[in-house]
Amino acid sequence: PKNFFDYYRLCGGKIIGMTGTAGSIEEIEEFRETNKMLTFNLPRYEIDLKIIGNEEAANKEEQYQKVHNILQALPGDRPVIIFAESTKEAEQVYFQMRGHRSKSQLYAASQYDTAATLKEILANAGKDGYLTITTPMLGRGTDFYTAHAKGFLGINLCTNITYSTR
Repeated sequence: PKNFFDYYRLCGGKIIGMTGTAGSIEEIEEFRETNKMLTFNLPRYEIDLKIIGNEEAANKEEQYQKVHNILQALPGDRPVIIFAESTKEAEQVYFQMRGHRSKSQLYAASQYDTAATLKEILANAGKDGYLTITTPMLGRGTDFYTAHAKGFLGINLCTNITYSTR
């Protein structure tokens, strides 16, 4: 919040920090203009191999059918992470999609969560054959790692997203 930065400056403090979440041109300009902060971008250590597809569905039923079709067409060892809009939706997606993988996990602040800790969920999310269903809370600022040759497939079922959160 801008008030936080202003207060620090009024008290004579210096602000030095790093973030991995502000990366779009708009976000960087906001830091420069609104918060009067010097910003710069560090190049990625590795080449970004991300491929962003853009499929739209008329309603949730069609959206879920598309996900079923995608999961049926994928090799069974490819790790998949599905982001649902809320805890309730994540539970619904989990119960509908878990039949596609014998190794399915849910992490959505739900009574049905399959692991006790975030560390366990992240350790499994990129493993071959895993299907992870979660909410955007897990996707913000979280790095997912996989050794799978084609990487993992991320499916975003959230409807209100910006380019930087895809």
